Amino acid sequence: MNAEDASITGIVRGERERIAKGIDLLVQAFRGGGRLVYVGAGTSGRLGVLDSVELYPTFSWPRSRAIALLAGGQQAMFEAVEGAEDSLEQGRLDLEAAGVDGIVLSGGFTSRSPFYLFRGPAPLRSMIEVEKSRLARLVLRLVGPSFIRSYPFEEMFFLPEAREVRRAVRVPLVLLGGILSLANMERAMDEGFDFVAMGRALIADPDLVRRMRRGDMARSRCISCNECVAEMDRGGVRCVLG
Repeated sequence: MNAEDASITGIVRGERERIAKGIDLLVQAFRGGGRLVYVGAGTSGRLGVLDSVELYPTFSWPRSRAIALLAGGQQAMFEAVEGAEDSLEQGRLDLEAAGVDGIVLSGGFTSRSPFYLFRGPAPLRSMIEVEKSRLARLVLRLVGPSFIRSYPFEEMFFLPEAREVRRAVRVPLVLLGGILSLANMERAMDEGFDFVAMGRALIADPDLVRRMRRGDMARSRCISCNECVAEMDRGGVRCVLG
């Protein structure tokens, strides 16, 4: 346990440039009038409440711009409220009361199912190849096949679950997951979603939206191979299709 704790500093140091970019984006959002909204359940939710409370006395952060939504409400701060996080209706009421601008409908648990959000093959061989740490390469070889699983890819793969959220809430929703084409976008709008988000499709074709608008491209070249994940450790995010 102590050895794992000692490794955290080095990991954070290695990610400092990405962390700095994230901070810059947050600063930009806050300067534009954005708010910080914590949404959680159980212990992690309580930590969000504590952080939101401390921002005002510690950093003079306006109380109205730091909001914490805890499943089960105030009672859950002091005793467990089992099943509170499973209530779509209460979640809807809390989010609408907070006045959120939109909800990004993501999914998965990175530390347990790292490729659930990506879908498609897991590029384990490439990840081992680019890994700089000898120990990490060994770990990937030994346990990677059982830990880094592949999930079948299909276009708009979060749509069935997203429909349930769409029926439950009235706030704007952002659909993501396998959005590759203009047809996917149009279907999302027809299903009542307000925005779509794309990741790998734009890595393959950064000018995709502009070309769609011009009418000379209707679909990304992305084949969902996930090799771009390994490319991150080669010095930047890029698509292997060129």
